[in-house]
This record gives sequence, structure tokens and C-alpha cells, in this order.
Amino acid sequence: MKNITYTFLLLLFLIPVLVSAQQTSIRHKAPSIMDKPTTILDKNYTPGGNSPLLGSYFGVDTLGNALSFAETGITPLCFDPYSGVLALVHRGWAGHYAAGSGQIWYNLSTDYGVSWKRVPGGVNTTNTQILGRYPNMTISNPTKGNLSATTGFFVWPELNPAAFGFMGFAADQPLGNGSPAAFLNTDGNDYSTRMMAWSDDQTPEIFWATAFQTTSAGLKLFKTSDFATIDTLSPPEWSDAVFQSNGNIGIGGYSYNGIEYVGAIGSYDTLLVPNPPRGGWLVGYSKSTDKGKTWSTFKMADWRQIPRLSAYETLFDYKKGDTYISYQGSIGVDKNNHVHIIVSVTDTTTDKDHGTNSIVDIFETNTGWNGTVVYQGLDTAYSMGPGLGQVGPCSELAFDSTHSVMAVQFINTPAPGKWNDLFFTYKGINDTSWATPVNMTNSTDSINNTSAHLAPYLHKVGNQYTAFSGYCYSPSPLTPTYDGNTTAVIYTAPHTFTYVATGINDPVGAVNSFALLQNYPNPFNPSTLINYSLPVRNNVSLKVYDMLGREVANLVNGTQEAGSHSVSFNASKLASGLYIYTLRAGNNSMSKKMMLLK
Repeated sequence: MKNITYTFLLLLFLIPVLVSAQQTSIRHKAPSIMDKPTTILDKNYTPGGNSPLLGSYFGVDTLGNALSFAETGITPLCFDPYSGVLALVHRGWAGHYAAGSGQIWYNLSTDYGVSWKRVPGGVNTTNTQILGRYPNMTISNPTKGNLSATTGFFVWPELNPAAFGFMGFAADQPLGNGSPAAFLNTDGNDYSTRMMAWSDDQTPEIFWATAFQTTSAGLKLFKTSDFATIDTLSPPEWSDAVFQSNGNIGIGGYSYNGIEYVGAIGSYDTLLVPNPPRGGWLVGYSKSTDKGKTWSTFKMADWRQIPRLSAYETLFDYKKGDTYISYQGSIGVDKNNHVHIIVSVTDTTTDKDHGTNSIVDIFETNTGWNGTVVYQGLDTAYSMGPGLGQVGPCSELAFDSTHSVMAVQFINTPAPGKWNDLFFTYKGINDTSWATPVNMTNSTDSINNTSAHLAPYLHKVGNQYTAFSGYCYSPSPLTPTYDGNTTAVIYTAPHTFTYVATGINDPVGAVNSFALLQNYPNPFNPSTLINYSLPVRNNVSLKVYDMLGREVANLVNGTQEAGSHSVSFNASKLASGLYIYTLRAGNNSMSKKMMLLK
């Protein structure tokens, strides 16, 4: 372990470049990703504006291209369930509000995603080159206090200067302060584009880990509690030899009850896996019980030994037919301290390159590994799109603050030949099946939703849970395979569902009631969330009326699937007072009152 003291670096120059990036260091070199500055989309863009195309999804900010979000194993959208703050880190827009194509910015929401503000000043303005890409973040709040108790930590791969290799990182305390301390690591290592970051849930310790592009197949760890000293570690359990020099694909870092976890997909040592699956890659995790000083050997999860998953022979390579390996996953821990790994697998009994592709939850029990199928039927020929198709299904996992309820967001086509949408499902940790997935975007063929993320924590109020979804897209796609380097917008949406535990091992079914919930917050100014559920697919209308019965807003008017739904209502153009909102679906109707206070 080495202790390295980092100092601030002054802004000296800006070099716009055209670069080639590697996704991961794996058995074959990763495909080349072209990333370049582009033209300005809208100089008058206001963060937090609504989009008529995406229903309850709101535009948070604009980017030079769609690649900012197009990395897996990271958490650029974060929610802290204790302070209630939501944050989003991304690349800035060169020529608009950023000093260069690699300046990092973040946005903040203190009303659960109803409205956003861009935090002034950016994140890495003190770096020498401002050539950051694919930023990641974590929110540290070990005292579980309010916003003033938080620290926002940001980390990103930095160009060197014409290819990846450097690393940048920064901290802002508290979130929203707008005076981050930014650093640039140029220690000579050839770092990859995936920077995993997480914070200890009991102490101020912050961690980040990354792989290398070409010099090693292992992982390197960094940690700090004060940013005056950075501890740099190369755990032998994460070494090149563990992955047989074939590389690894990080699926994230996690902390629960003061224990740190790092997940990775890798071609592990054959001594550890004597009978590897077809393709040779497994999922596993390593953990530390002493704040990252020492780490356990990677514990592999061989899903083929789980009866419900035994038909799946290999991990789902979402870019078939090429010479590269494209895998993706997510990691979390439930209240019983059992690790959950969300990953995609394939039954290739008939054809080694094609089969039934499914998202599965592989999780620990007191006696070994078990698993459930989250969703069966991922698109075999995954469509390329914004971010050049880098993220695949992008299946990501979130837990509530009690680690009792879990949710998964993923990307898939709603029907053969259609463009991609975002889907969402959930269950309690003791349930044996998942809720019927809900299509959250329903954007048909107007938007190809392929660069998406889910905040790792859910917001919980009684039996209502809210997940925070986000994705990036270019606003004028002509085909699913258009150039991902065109200007883009990051959109987010809160998605609320109701979950009531009915008993141990009871399966979760679809929503079976027509329900309109009280808006939140209430009273409100000027925005609020309205949540409701549908038992079956139906024609739906959701309208707002004043006390004289005059319609003042038409929020929903069309066909919607069964399940939970969430709509944001912005009343900035209305006067203070009492309003009524009415939900109609088929022969069902329900109304509630809400108060606007300005």
C-alpha cells in the first residue's frame, strides 16, 4: 500500500481531440469507441425543462454527445435516502457551459427529481487538461444526516491526452456547495474507462477502483477519508493472475454494515473454477471487513449449479458475431448480508451464438448460491444506438434503505423490430418471483433508449417506493444505429410503486387494483408527483381541475399497461389554491385534492 498526497492543479490549456477508447481489458481488445466534440443543440436550454416526448421524464441537462452515460458498472445517478438528495454527474457541453469537451458537471435535486439545478462551477475546473470522460459518483453520508452532512465524490477516466490512461477525481462538501476540490492522477498507469466508486455506510471512507487498459488484467483500489492522503492498494486477490491475464469487467462497488464489496465478471483462474462455463467467464465478488486494507479471494457464483438457472450455459454477449466479449452486471447486498448479482445469461443449447437470453438474480443464502429469473426474452440481436451500443441490457439493481425491497431496470425491445425501451421490475428479498416488468418509456420508434442508469437506492415512504431512472439520448434519431456522437440530453424520472410484503416466499404479482395515491409533496410549489396503479391495460386519462370545475391540465391521455405509474405535475403557471386531480381508466374513476402554495 502506498500513501500519495495529491495537490491542486491549475487550468493551463484545453486540447479538443478525437480519441480512441477501450471499454475493458479482456481476452480480446475491446472495440474502438470514437468520442469527439460536436455542435451546440440549444444555447437557451434550461436544466429541468419538461419534454413532450417522454411523459414523466424530465430533461436535466444537455451534453455534447450521448457517450457520457454510456459506461456500465458505474453510478452517475445517485440518491441518498437519508438526506433525500438526488445527484447526477455528466460531461459538460463544450462551447455552451463547459470550458472543454471533457469538463465534468453535476446537477442536484432536493425534491426527489421533480426539479433540478446545475451546480455552478463544474467539478474538474482545476485540472490541467479538462479531458474527462464517463464520470461516476457516490454520495457519502455516514451520519445519515441532512444535506449539510453529505459529501459528493466524483471520479472519471482522463485522456492522456489523446487516449485514455489518466484518472481524475474530486469532492464537493456538502453536495451543491459548488467549490469542489479536484485532482488529476498521472502516475504512469494505463487506467481503463470504468471507474467504480462507492462510500462506506458507517464512516467517511470513500473508495474507488479501476482496471487497466493493457498493462494488467487486475484491479487497483484507492481510498480516502479526508482527501489529504490517498491510500493506493493493489490487492493480491485482484491481481493479473487471478483473471488469467484475460482481464475483467467491473460490475460495481458496494458498502453495507461497514463491509465493502467489489463485483467483477472475469475469466478466473482454472484452479478456482475447474469446470468453467462456455465462454470461460463467471461472476464473482471480493469483500473487505477492515475498510479496504485486506480483501477476500473472489467468490465465484456458478449459476449452472442452481436448479432454476441450470439451462443457461454462458453469459449473454450482447454484441454477437464479433471478436469481442461484451458482458454487463450489477451488485448489491440485502439486509441478511447476502450478495445479489444481476447479470444476463444465455441458453445456447441449440446454437453457440444464439439462444434464450435472460436477466437473472444470482444471490447468496446461508447454504450457498440461489437464483431467480428477473426477465426472460432479451432481444437476441441487440440494437445499436446512442453510446454506440456500449451498455447492452444495462440491467441495474437498487435497494431501499432497509435492504428489504429490490428493483431492477433494464433495456429491451418491446417487440421484435422495435427500438429499445426502459423496463422496470421489483420484489421483496424473500419473494420467489418478480413483478411483471413495466415499460417506463413507451417511446416506440422515436427514441432508442440505450444509455441508461438506475440510482442504487430507492426512496421509501410507508409502502410506497420510488426508483430514480435516467438515460441519455440524441433528440433527432433517424435509425437505431445513428451516430452516437451527436448532441444529447440526459433525462430522469422518478418511478413509484407500492409494495406490501404478504409473507415469506410469497411471489410478487402484478398490481391488482385501481388506485390513485395522494400527491407528494403536498402542499407543493410548483411541482409534485402523482402516483397511481392499473390492474389491466386500459385507456387512461389524468386531469387537473380548479375548484370551479375547469380543466387546467391534461397530464395523461392514452393507453397504458398494467402496473404502477408516476406523473409529475408542474403548476408554475397556476395561482395558489386548492385543485382536484382525477384518474379515469375504463369504468373506474377516482379523484383527490392537492394544495398549491406559492
